[in-house]
Formats: sequence, structure tokens, C-alpha cells
Amino acid sequence: ACAQRYSEPVTIRTSAAPQETFECVKRQLDTLGYKESTIDTDELRITGTKLDMKGRRPDTQFRRLLERLEVDVSPEADGQTSLAVQGRTFAEYTTQRGPTEVEESASDEVKTARQRLLERCRG
Repeated sequence: ACAQRYSEPVTIRTSAAPQETFECVKRQLDTLGYKESTIDTDELRITGTKLDMKGRRPDTQFRRLLERLEVDVSPEADGQTSLAVQGRTFAEYTTQRGPTEVEESASDEVKTARQRLLERCRG
């Protein structure tokens, strides 16, 4: 059986250089309120996470929601740059094993942030 997909990456192409696009993404993550959680400067990949302490679930183990933007910048053969952004939402629970993240459908907030990031770094 196939695993459920909660969100799909959205990809655009820009004429800006890959490094320039990557720097734009880093700036915009901060502007949108996301903190860098992982970064790979060689492969031009970055993940930003934003904590949502207001979201609630009817479960005593529920702790908070995590909004995550996963970004991949790559050069294309035709000289263009590809910018792929995936917005994901996770519910974090406190279990006997420690913090456990469970993916949910992408929230409207993370979808809006994904769209703003793409618009601002279009080039």
C-alpha cells in the first residue's frame, strides 16, 4: 500500500542564479517567521520551522503544531534555476518515547507562507 501524501512540492523556475535564489530563500524564511532547522549549502537545501503554540487537539499528549517549509534550489541544464518548496504541518505529541511528530494535512498558514516565498524569490 502507498503512504498518504499530505502535501506536494510546488516548483517554479527563475532566471536568477542558484546561489542568489538560495540567499533569497534564507532571507525570506526569517521574514516569514521561520527558523532554519536544517541547511545544506553544498546541495542548496534548507528547512525552516515555525512553532504554532495556539493550535489545539483533543489529546492530553498533544504539545504543539510545527509548520515546516522544505526548500530545494537547483540549477537546470537550460541556465534556469529550479525552486521547489514543500509546506508541511506536523502535530507534536509527548509520548513515552519522547517528542513524536505526526504529519497532518498542510495548514492554510504553511500554504500561504509557501506561496509568499515562491513569489518573493521568483527572480
